[in-house]
Amino acid sequence: SLPIDNRAFGPSSFYIVMHKPALFQEYLRPTLDVSSDKVRVMVRGADNGGLVTLSHPATMSMMYECKENATVEVTMTVPIPPFLPLVGRWRKQCVMNANAGPSKSLKLTLDNDLRSSVYSDGAVAPEFKAESKSLWKLGAADRLVIATLENVGRVDMTIGSVSVSPANPRSVHLALLECDVLGCGSGSALSTREEVVLGPGEVARVGFRMVCKETADTEIQGYIPVFGYQPIEFGMQKTCHAPKVRRRRAYITAGRYLFLVVGLCLLITFATLYIAYSRSSLQKAAKVFEPAAAAGTQRPSYSTPSITRV
Repeated sequence: SLPIDNRAFGPSSFYIVMHKPALFQEYLRPTLDVSSDKVRVMVRGADNGGLVTLSHPATMSMMYECKENATVEVTMTVPIPPFLPLVGRWRKQCVMNANAGPSKSLKLTLDNDLRSSVYSDGAVAPEFKAESKSLWKLGAADRLVIATLENVGRVDMTIGSVSVSPANPRSVHLALLECDVLGCGSGSALSTREEVVLGPGEVARVGFRMVCKETADTEIQGYIPVFGYQPIEFGMQKTCHAPKVRRRRAYITAGRYLFLVVGLCLLITFATLYIAYSRSSLQKAAKVFEPAAAAGTQRPSYSTPSITRV
């Protein structure tokens, strides 16, 4: 039997993970087939395809819009040429909830020097609207963005799992981080996997880290579902530069210095021995040829004539 997602609220999360010996694999835009038009399914996080590696798995979130109470079968197909596509099937039990429109009890701001307001009083700021032609720009040096969601109302607000994804995954890799007042990855906050309830006056934080892979400008799309209200959807423009290949410099460490000294001493020792051996061989050769040379140059002895009287 097919697995069933019977949660009344929130998206379904899927992951594409690479295993050895493969190092990377490109995947194309996923396609969805829903057995009934009573439920609308939208994919976030990999809607334009991308690249999955050993260290960077791909994350996809399925958003549901229930037009009626129904249980439908969903089939997702992810092409991975030149191989056969990945196919996943599950059932979704969808419950239609009364939508009260945009929530005025939530406020979303960026944790930067300007405390830029992304969403407040039930509306997204013009520079953060996904359809805006002049989106809020993130420079090449902006690698980590942290946002704070605050409940400024008087009732509890239920927040679904957050989804933030690049429009062009080939240009930038994006990873979501759960943050709190102590920093990212150190405690509970706006969750990327489950629902979070914010009481009046409470805040939660979420961050996303960006790693550029090529020189390009790409849109970052954010989606925060709010139970009983319209989701908060926002966008930013990210400028990327191709990463530079850094070469390691040759530093002289203590080990390398010792190796050089020992090598130089050995070289001097071998050179000294070679010179001494060469001199010894020359001296032996000189002693062998010296008697012969002396014999060849010796003058003959003559007797002096004398006259003897008789």
